[in-house]
Amino acid sequence: MSEDTLRSIETHAAGDESAGSVWGLRYELLWIGLSGLFLSLLIIAALFAAGHASLLTLALAGLPATLTLGFAIFRQTHPRGYDTDLLDLWLHGPGFGPEPPKELS
Repeated sequence: MSEDTLRSIETHAAGDESAGSVWGLRYELLWIGLSGLFLSLLIIAALFAAGHASLLTLALAGLPATLTLGFAIFRQTHPRGYDTDLLDLWLHGPGFGPEPPKELS
């Protein structure tokens, strides 16, 4: 190779932004799941400090983590905007469209 030819090599610097994932979840969904786990830990600590140590306490404390992780996995496995479209369908019914044909009697 001659001295006047400059070779360019693509590198991945530490400051590059990536659209990666952690434990299979997108970053924005990971924060939802971690916040649910944190809330569960706060609930279980508060209930144990108040003297309520039972299986019902564990079930109640596990509810936020289960719901938020379930929601994060639901959002991960469906296209973006699917959850808001599904909520809109449940609240307002099917959207505007042609009337279905009526049977003649």
